[in-house]
Order: sequence, then C-alpha cells, then structure tokens
Amino acid sequence: MNARPSANSLRTNPVASFSFWLRKHPGSALIYFVLLPVLACAVLMLPPIALPSLIANAGYIAVNSKGMTVSNSDGAEITIPENAVKKGSSVRLTTTALNSFTSSELAQKLASNVEPISPFYQIQVQGEQPKETQLSLPLPYDGAEPYETLDLYALWNQRWFKIPFLLNLDDERLESTLNFAPEGVVVVQTFPRAPMISADIQTRNALPEAADNIIVQVNPIGLQLADAGSIAGEPINTTETHASSNFAVVPTITNVDANGARTDLTGNMMEDPEARKAHINALVDLAVQKVYRGYNVSYQGISAGDQELFTAFVKELARALHDKQKMLSVTLPAPIPISEEEFDTAGYNWALLGRYADEIKLPLLSDPRAFEGEPALQDQYLAWTTKQIDRSKIQLVVPTEGRDSTADTYTPVGLSDVLKLMGQVSVPENAQPGTDVELELQGLAKAGGIQIHEPSGLFYFNYTDANGTPHTVWLENADSLAKKIALALKYNLGGIALANYDSKTGADERVWTVLENYKSLQPTIVENQLQLVWKVDGKVIGKTPVQEPKIVWKAPKDGGQHNIEVSLSVDGGVTASPPVSYVAKLQEAKPTPKPTEPPPPTKTGTNPKPTASTKKPTAAPAGSPAPKPTKAAPPPVKVVGGQFGYGIQLDWTNKDRDGELSQVNSMGFNWVKIQVRWCDMEGSKGNADLGSTDDFVGKAAAHGVKVIFSVVCAPTWSRSDGGAGGSGPPDNMNDAADFMTGLASRYCGKGLGAIEVWNEHNLLTEWHGKPLSAALYMDMLKAAYPRIKAACPDIVVVSGAPTPTGWNDGVVAIDDAVFLEQMYQNGLKDYSDAIGAHPSGFNVPALCNIMDPACNRPEASFRAPYEGRHHSWGFLGTMLTYRQIMVAHGDGGKQIWPTEFGWPTHTGGSCGGGPCHPAGADNSPEQAAQWYKEAYQWAKQQGWVGVTTAWQLDFDRGELDAFRIAGKPAFDALAAMPK
Repeated sequence: MNARPSANSLRTNPVASFSFWLRKHPGSALIYFVLLPVLACAVLMLPPIALPSLIANAGYIAVNSKGMTVSNSDGAEITIPENAVKKGSSVRLTTTALNSFTSSELAQKLASNVEPISPFYQIQVQGEQPKETQLSLPLPYDGAEPYETLDLYALWNQRWFKIPFLLNLDDERLESTLNFAPEGVVVVQTFPRAPMISADIQTRNALPEAADNIIVQVNPIGLQLADAGSIAGEPINTTETHASSNFAVVPTITNVDANGARTDLTGNMMEDPEARKAHINALVDLAVQKVYRGYNVSYQGISAGDQELFTAFVKELARALHDKQKMLSVTLPAPIPISEEEFDTAGYNWALLGRYADEIKLPLLSDPRAFEGEPALQDQYLAWTTKQIDRSKIQLVVPTEGRDSTADTYTPVGLSDVLKLMGQVSVPENAQPGTDVELELQGLAKAGGIQIHEPSGLFYFNYTDANGTPHTVWLENADSLAKKIALALKYNLGGIALANYDSKTGADERVWTVLENYKSLQPTIVENQLQLVWKVDGKVIGKTPVQEPKIVWKAPKDGGQHNIEVSLSVDGGVTASPPVSYVAKLQEAKPTPKPTEPPPPTKTGTNPKPTASTKKPTAAPAGSPAPKPTKAAPPPVKVVGGQFGYGIQLDWTNKDRDGELSQVNSMGFNWVKIQVRWCDMEGSKGNADLGSTDDFVGKAAAHGVKVIFSVVCAPTWSRSDGGAGGSGPPDNMNDAADFMTGLASRYCGKGLGAIEVWNEHNLLTEWHGKPLSAALYMDMLKAAYPRIKAACPDIVVVSGAPTPTGWNDGVVAIDDAVFLEQMYQNGLKDYSDAIGAHPSGFNVPALCNIMDPACNRPEASFRAPYEGRHHSWGFLGTMLTYRQIMVAHGDGGKQIWPTEFGWPTHTGGSCGGGPCHPAGADNSPEQAAQWYKEAYQWAKQQGWVGVTTAWQLDFDRGELDAFRIAGKPAFDALAAMPK
C-alpha cells in the first residue's frame, strides 16, 4: 500500500506536488501535455508576433499610407511617399560591397559597355508593391568622372535596364523617382561602343559608294498612318532599300502629310482599341511580308493629354514586333527648354519610350546659339537626355542640308542653292572684247560674304529679299557634322542618323570622311577654306575668297556671248558645289570701215533690186522640229489680260470621253483640264504614244471645249533611280521641255489652250527623287517656257500650282506662299503667262477669308482652319495671298489661273471605299454647291483671275469621291449659274 506524502514534502518538492496533483486529476494530463503546448506554439506562430516573420523580417521597415524613408549606413535612401501604398508593406534596403558585387552573376548580366562603380543596393518589398519610390544614392568617390557618361541601372526580374535620374553635384547624390520599386540599383560608368550609323532615304538619289562600309541602317520614307489604323503608301524603292542590300531596311511611318501632323489620325487610332490593334497587326504583317528589319515610328504632334495613350501604343507595338524578331525605332521631336535641368517633352514620356523602343532618334536643338556658352544649352540638353534614356539607344539626327530662315519660316537649301540666292553675276554693260572685265556677285558682296559660326561649325550669311524680308542662311557641312559627332562621342551615344543627304544639292562630300572616322570612334578636325571657283566657257579663270566675290576676266577679242560659272568650294577649290551659270554678252568687235564710193543714185519711181537681206524666208518642211532657242535673255512675258473661263477637271482615262464632254457642255463650261502622265506615254526618249491625247483633244474640239494639259510624272528612263517610289521630275529638265514642246507643236491651233508645267511640286508625293526646291522647279520651267512659246505662241504657259499647305519642313512639303516667293526669286515673272494656284476650300466658305478672325464656323468639327489661321485653309485666303506676292514682284498685270479648287462633302467615314478628308463632314452638298457658285462669280469679277477650274467632275475612287461634282447639287447649281 502506498503511503500518502506529507504536506511538508509537497510544499518543498514541486515535482512531487505536481505528480500528486495529476494522480488526483488524471484528465488534466491531456490539457498540460497536449493542449497547452499547441496553444503556446500557436501564439508564437500567429500575428502580431509570428516567430518565422520575426526571423525573416529582420531589417524590414513597415510602411503604411503615410510613407516612410529607409536608409543604410553609407547614406543610401529609399523613400516611399505618402499614399504610395494603401494597405501597408515592408521594405528592406541592404548593401553588397562593390568588390563582392563585381564578381557576382548579377554583375555579369550588365551590358558590356558599362562598369559598376558603386555598391549594389538591394531593395526587398513584402506585401503591397509601392506605386512610387524615390531613390537617393551617394555619388561614388571613385570612377564617377566624367559625369556626362554616368548612369543608374535597376534590376527587375533578373534583368538590368537604365532608369532616369538627376545628378545633384551640390549634394553629391544621384536621385531617381520611379513608378515601382526595383529589386536593386547600381551606379555605373559607361563606355563607347561601335556606333549605329543610319540614313533616311527621302529622295531617289543613291547614296555614294562610300556609304556601303559606313551606313548600317536605312530608313526609307513613304508609309503613312491612315484612317482606322490602316497604312497608306509604300516606302521609297531604291537599291539601298531592297531586302538584298547591305543595309538593314527600317522604313519610317509617319502621321505627317502636306497639312501637317495628322493628330486626328493618331488620336483616333490610339483611343480605339480595335483600331490600335489593327494598326499594330498591319505593321507587323507588312514587316514580315517585306522582310523589313523593323520600323521607325515618327508620329509628331502628340499632345500632353495623349502621353499615356502613346506610351501604351509604343509598348504594345514593341512587344508585337519583338515577337517576330523585329525591332522598333521611335523618332522624338526636340523638346522645349525650360531650365538647365528641365525640358518640356509634351506628349512623349522619354523615360518609358526609351525603355520599350530599341532605338530612339533625337534631333539636336535647332538654334545654332545652343552651341554657344559654357555649359552650352546643347550640352545641358544631352546631359538631361542621357539621364532619361539609355544612351546606347540614342541616335542623334544630323541634317546635311542647310536652311534659309526668316522670322516665321525656313526653307531647306544646299550648297548649290547658295549662290542662286545672290542674284546675277554683274557684268559691265559696256564690256569690250579684249579688255579686263570685272565680274562680281554683288548680292554676296552686299551680304558680307559667307561666315563660319565657330561653336556649331555652320556656315552662314544674311540677305534681304525683294520684299524687304531679312533672311539668315545656315549651311551644314563636314565641320558642323564633326561638331555634332563630338557630342555623340562625349556622351557615349549609340549613333548618328543622317538626314536629307543628297549629293546633287551640293552636299559637302567630306562628311563621309568624318563618318568613317566616327565609325572607329575617332573625332575629326575639319579645316574649312571657303572659296569661289570662277569658270568662263568651261575653263577655270581663278579662285577668290567668299568675302571678296569678284574677279577680273581678260575678255577674248572675238566678243559675243560667254558662259560664266561660279561654284562654292569648302576646301580651297579641290572640290566644288554644282555651279550656277550666267551669260555675259560682250559688244561685238567692229572692224575698221574702209572708204567706199557712194552707190549711184536710183531713178525716181523705180523699185530697187532685191538684195540678200530682202529675200523672203522659206517655210520649214512639214514635221520638222521647232528651232531651239539660244541662251539669251527670256522672251518678254505675254500678259493674258481679261481671259476668263469656266473649267473643270475630268477623269478622262477612265470614263466615256464624249459623255464627259457632253456633261461639260450641259454645265455651260468651256474649258477642261486633264492630267497628262508623261511617264505613261513616252516609253523611251523620243517615242511617245499620244493616241489617247489625240483622241481627247479632237473630241474636246468637236464639243467646243478648250483643253488644259497638266503634265506630271517623268518616265523611268529619264531618272537615275528608275522612277522608284513615286511621281517625280527628270534628272535633265530638258527632257521635260522636249516632251511639252512636242505637245505644243502637235496640238497648236487644234484645241490645246494651255499647258500647266507640273503639279504641286512643293510636295514630296509629286516631287519624288529630288529635294523640294523652287530653284530646281524653275530650272524645269525655264527650259520649257521659251520652247513651248516658240512652238505655239497662242498656248498659255501656266506655272505649276503649289499645293496649299502651311507645312514647311522642306522634306514633306514647303509652305506654298514661301514656295511661290522663291519661284519669283528665281525668275518666275519672266517665264510664265499665268500663275497656277490650287486654292482648296476645306470647310471654309468661298468668300470667307480665313486670315480674318471674323471668318468662323462655330459648328464645324474640323477646327484646324479656324485655329491655325493659315491662308492655305481657304479659297479666298490663298487667292489674295498669291495676288499680293505677284504685285510685290511687279507681276500684277498677270492672271492667276486656279487649276484646282473645291470642297469635300460626305456624311460618313467612307468615301468611295476609302477614308474621307475630315473637313468633308462639316460640308453639306448644298453648301458646297453655293460655294462653287460664289467662287466662280467672284473670280469673274476680279479681272486678275483667269480660267478657273474646279476639282473635279467625275473621279469616284477613294477620297477623291468626296470632291466629285457630277451627280451632286453642285452640278445643277453650276449648270444654272449665269455665265
């Protein structure tokens, strides 16, 4: 029998006491040995004092909606601002020393052209991810200089990428604000790598052989964003842009047309998910089909309000192209400087676009003064830029053509255009054979010659045009290119994008040496020796400095006419730009007369015998070509006064011609215009098939209607590029003159009343293969005008009408008023009978002058005319603007012939199966009918308006259908209008 323990032993022995109690309460064992241990573990495991969390959360700082700053021992900080998290999270910042980090696998994943110079700052987040984080890191003591090439890289999903930052040298810190929390960051020093050198293909002039080993990528233009996300046009087709060429072909697609940046198209595409998807799919499909390397997207005019939409579009497009192993380049417009460290980028998020795109093409700031000072604004711009975008992705866009600038506009110019702006070479009126004759470019002398702007390397000079408008001309050259490449080298940029290269406009060919050196990451020092090279009759007579543009010429003893050529050389005469030519006429050397006996007097009332000088001329054989004029001064202008007519353009190649002409008769009109596509008619030089024009002119004559030929589109045999890419002029303007002269001869007196020499040549789509240039167009008109007049004096020669536009980039288009002004500066007054115009109406009433603020349609949805207030948006504004320019140039006795004008009308988004012009939605057919009537009646009353031709009777394909008059109220209104 067990003895019971004494009370004293229970008090002095707790184990004995506890054992005794358990024997007395056997059910309590379950509680003490099972339940209590479980409860104890649960307490430790559950919040807020969970043991695993206490162990794993060592060093984490809790963050709530009020925000928090986490720092470490070397001064690195990460701040989660207020409201960046809602429910709460925890953040830990740890540091791996530089020596340990550089040997890690993570460091090996960094790009080969960067080297870490700071510790690796690891950022760990538990719970909710912050919507914003602010980093502040100490500037490393070693390896940070040069500061221009310093970068900050972030790690996310085990991948490194550049993040934007600010460099605060006063506090010796790098600061960055992000919309996420990276897994880690490190400060790196960057190094140069082999540059990417690309070139746009904007003309059909081939790149030189030197480009083969320098240019890596070509960006042909020609693709445009169209309605509902579709794509219009096709890239210029040259040997460089074939899939088999030595270059990566990356076409440029743009939203820019003759009317400027079509932000309506980009806005509609980005806002509509279906249209955005359709656009991306169309681009990807075309890239796969045509074996393009990718695309260069140049969508201009994106507003700040559309920044998120554009960023999302670029992100989606990049992902879709990458899925097909294609790349994406994005061209961004230059920003507006706000301060040394702030630039307004409008609707373009540079940091995010730089992250998603493979390449970013960036122009430098255009003002040459941006190269001046210390630090220069150009440096501040690039220092800021490289903190936003991975510098290895950046290509600086560098132009090779110059610009002629006024306070409001600029026009592209090449070296060969410079001397044309200076007027004629002056030759003394009484220059005698066998004497010393002083030749001088007085315009250049008055301008003070050509100067060099040392900071930028640009050449420049000033002049005043015939209207008293001051101009400054800036000329790109090898030196200015070298200065820009020096910036690319200074900031370790990814490369250079060559723009607007065209050897035929007199580009400085030394640029290829500069680019060859850049390819090897070597700078170039360019020595300029600006001189004028003078030739007479093909022989060099000397060289002079550009500050003293005159030379003495020993005239030959035989007198007569002599051809003077002046070229601009940048290298002391080793090479020279294409020359400008002038004709010097010396007085004829007169032989000393010998005394002769006077002739016997004749008898009164008798007729003298005919001499050789009175012999009647014989007629030229039938079919013989008209004699070619000499290079003398142009014939006097034949002013066509008081000739008014009612005209309309016909779709003559696709319609019943007699039926069309019967409609014209029923309207009471007496003129028709047709477009004569030279490229479709003359298959080889001198072998033109004119059967179609023979038929039309004959039928028009039978209907009592006169014809205007608008001649366009040079044949492939006349162009060195074979006509690739679209309609354009010939290489030799005399080929165009030959064709037009043949038309004049063939149809003289048979119903051809006028020839319009080309069409909308201030627009890329009509002037492919050559740079947009009024001087170049005037070369064509000067070749054609005297020969047409010699073949048929009664045919009115109408200067080609520019397209009405305020777009003035010199690549897609030149402002039509600017272009007309330049045509006059290059001799238009002396080489035309009438001035062609295309005063389109858009959604502006006929007699509403868009330049007058009172002209307004508050109900109009298409607001560009009423917000832009440019003459080209309206019929009346364009006509009055042209008239003012003509009067200013002493050409007020001549008429304007509107060879194309009209108003679009439509009620939906489709016109003849294609997209419509947005202005058409504002115009009812009845409104358009009234405006046509008002335009014709106003034109007839002016006296200075000639044959007025509406666009158009019966084109019904695509957008053209919006302007069709047949079958609409305008037809009946014009037919009923008193003539």
